[in-house]
Amino acid sequence: MSVFISRYSSGNTRFSRGLGGADVTKEFLRVFSRWKAFHGQSTRIEFWMYTLVLMLLSVLLGILDVILFGAEGSATQFLMLSNAFSLVTLTPSLTVSVRRLHDIDKSGWWLLICLTVIGPNSRVIKQPRNAKQLARGIWRSIQREF
Repeated sequence: MSVFISRYSSGNTRFSRGLGGADVTKEFLRVFSRWKAFHGQSTRIEFWMYTLVLMLLSVLLGILDVILFGAEGSATQFLMLSNAFSLVTLTPSLTVSVRRLHDIDKSGWWLLICLTVIGPNSRVIKQPRNAKQLARGIWRSIQREF
C-alpha cells in the first residue's frame, strides 16, 4: 500500500496507508473497545477494517498452527491458536455486525437469517413483489441445492 500525506484544515499532516485515511489498527481496536455494545452504529470503515485485519490474522494463525503442530495435529486438536483467536473475536464480530446492520436501518436479528435455508442463497433475497414470488424463489433455490 502506498503511503501518502493528507492535510487537514488545521494544517496538521499525518501519514495514512492509502485506505481512504483510515488507521487500520485504530479501527480494529475500536471494535474491541466496544465489544459489548450492541446498540448504536458502526461505520463502513470500522466494519471493513476490522474484517480485513480479522481475516489476515486468521490466515496467519492458521499457517502458524500448521507450522507448530503439523497438518495432522492442527486438524485433530481442538485448542489451537486459530481456534482460540476465533473464540476471542466471536463477540466483537457479532457486535460490529449488529451495529453495521443498525447503520443501514435493519434490526440486528437479521444476522440469524444465515442460519436458515434462505441465508446462504443470496439469489432468493432480491425484493420479491409478493409472497407468491418469494415462495417460487425459495423453491427454485432449494431445487438447485439438491
